[in-house]
Amino acid sequence: MGSQSPLQWQQTSPGIYQRDIDGVERFYLAANSVRSPVVNKADWHVSSGVKLECSRPNFVQDIKKAWIKTRYDYPGLAATIENDKWIYRTVGSDPNELDTWLKETLHVHRISLTARELLSEDVLVPAPRVVLHILPNTQELLLQGPHTHLDGFGLMKTFQHLISCLVQIPPSSDDSDDGILEQNSLGSDEGRNLTPPMSICCPISPLTDQEKQKWDNLMADFIKPAHKIYLDAKNHDSPPRYSRTQFMVFDPPSTKKLQDEAQKRSISLAAILQGAISLAARKHGKVSPSPAQRHAFQALYSVREYIDPAIVDGNKIVSPLVLGVPLTYTLHEDFDTLVAGADRVIKEGKKDAFGLKCAHLWGSDLPKAFAAPMPEGKLIRAEPQMSYVGQVDMYLREWNEDARIEASLTQCVDFWPGLDMLSANVVNSVYIFRGKLYMSLAYNETYHDEAGMGENGGHGYLGLIKEALEKGLGGEKFGAVVRVPGREEWMPEPLEI
Repeated sequence: MGSQSPLQWQQTSPGIYQRDIDGVERFYLAANSVRSPVVNKADWHVSSGVKLECSRPNFVQDIKKAWIKTRYDYPGLAATIENDKWIYRTVGSDPNELDTWLKETLHVHRISLTARELLSEDVLVPAPRVVLHILPNTQELLLQGPHTHLDGFGLMKTFQHLISCLVQIPPSSDDSDDGILEQNSLGSDEGRNLTPPMSICCPISPLTDQEKQKWDNLMADFIKPAHKIYLDAKNHDSPPRYSRTQFMVFDPPSTKKLQDEAQKRSISLAAILQGAISLAARKHGKVSPSPAQRHAFQALYSVREYIDPAIVDGNKIVSPLVLGVPLTYTLHEDFDTLVAGADRVIKEGKKDAFGLKCAHLWGSDLPKAFAAPMPEGKLIRAEPQMSYVGQVDMYLREWNEDARIEASLTQCVDFWPGLDMLSANVVNSVYIFRGKLYMSLAYNETYHDEAGMGENGGHGYLGLIKEALEKGLGGEKFGAVVRVPGREEWMPEPLEI
């Protein structure tokens, strides 16, 4: 029998598990190591928030119990990376482990801010493992952690599990900590729930010479300055400060129309949105259009469908299972032709698990792309990036609580992904929740301001995306509203004076 792969978890001493990091995790680790010299923030540090509606008098204590159970079922959330090795210490390995972990990863904020507002505050600092923030005044939860530990789907699955645990817990009788640490009775065998990295759980045939050449050609196109479209940016020589967000919400009829337009053209909704983003970025960045202009972008693909169930249960994985493929397409004057081209290259990037086969190349070659020459006249990289998640309701729904524990229905009425950005690039996370399409931006305040990223009378980035969709899909106006943190949908609208 051959020796076990160093990428598999192994118990190295009582209660201590270790494994090596793989190539994709090394890429994320390198990205997270980039820090701002003026604020305590890390690049590509992921986060996500939910707003709950439930009747629990001691909301914080009940969430704390659910968080402990979530750690037991998803122990990788509590693991750390030290000297390129993952290390997990079980609850039973040290009598103080559970208490220490709770103090490090569970934070309560009794403040007037919403979770989106809190995200940009200096109190949220990079942590070596996943942290849960509780905002009892708004019944919001905010997950935050290194990208090595979570991706977008992983954040949703963690919330799904956390809330599913919550609804099975009888409401606490008071707000004391009595009984919290008795959860240690869960035992010390949670190491069996640790999951391997992508390179182990998604086995795939080796990359062929032809596929390697395809990747090299795609990367060569991707790094050409002529194929780059940058957003307008300011303060080119200044250090990055806090990440900010704005989000555009399309009402249900407009969301349905976007879906229908995609179906009518037999293309993906992601392709239509990518087309609008490319056109909006070109206008925002004041790039003169040309008939044969091409746009290089990075398409992100989930590889969860390639998990081998004989190796691991995919439902137990919250760690990153997303890869990027560099793609380039032509910005035709005709919108239908343009989005058909976007759809074609997006599907080609996914075909035959191409991205998964090239995972090691994505991790090694993308940093080279970041160092490639910039277009003439541009002083800083400010690329638009879309992260298309799709429908999220299957993860975040209503939970009917057991009548025997005398608790009512728990609803998730808001969800959003977040990302700390320490560059001038702008990430647009797109998802559909409760019948509405959301575009949630992550950008750094040093290089972009609220007006330039928002609607701004149709001149801001989100306003330009909406305009491109309206013009490209027949001229009909879409019902869409741009919101900023502190003006969430579930908040009462301010009175007009």
